[in-house]
Amino acid sequence: MKAHITLLLLSSLLSAQTATDLVTFEKFLDNSNEVTAILNDTTMGLYNAVSHSEIEYGEGTFAMEGSLLGLDKKDSTDITSYTLKSEHQNLPIKQLNYNYKINYYTSGDNDKLQGIDADFGMGYNLVNISKDEYISLGIDLGVSLFL
Repeated sequence: MKAHITLLLLSSLLSAQTATDLVTFEKFLDNSNEVTAILNDTTMGLYNAVSHSEIEYGEGTFAMEGSLLGLDKKDSTDITSYTLKSEHQNLPIKQLNYNYKINYYTSGDNDKLQGIDADFGMGYNLVNISKDEYISLGIDLGVSLFL
C-alpha cells in the first residue's frame, strides 16, 4: 500500500513538472513567433529600402579649404566615390516619405583620403500633384567622417 501511494505521489509530481514545462514551451513558442514576425517586418522594410536604391560610381577631385589664425590652406586630391541613394520614397503611412544618400570616398594617391558622407531624411507630402510630383516638407540629418 505504501509503495502504491508513493508511486501515485511521484506520478503526480512528474505530471505537474511536465505541465510547467509545457506552459514554458508554449510561452517560448509565442515569443519566437513574435520575434519571427518582427524579423520578417524588418527584413521586408530593409529590402524595400534597398530595392528602391540607386548605386552610383564616380571619379573626381576633392578639395578642402580652411583658415586658422590667418593661415590659409588649400588642398585637393583625386578621389573615387561609391554612392547608395534613394531620393524620395513614400512610406505605407499616407503622406510620409524618406530619402537617404550614403557616399564612400577614397583616394588612390599617397594621401590615402577615405571618408563617409551620409544623409537621412523624413518628410511629409503637403500636396500630391501627381504620382511623381509633390510638395513636401521634411527634416534631414547628415554626418561626414574622414579617416
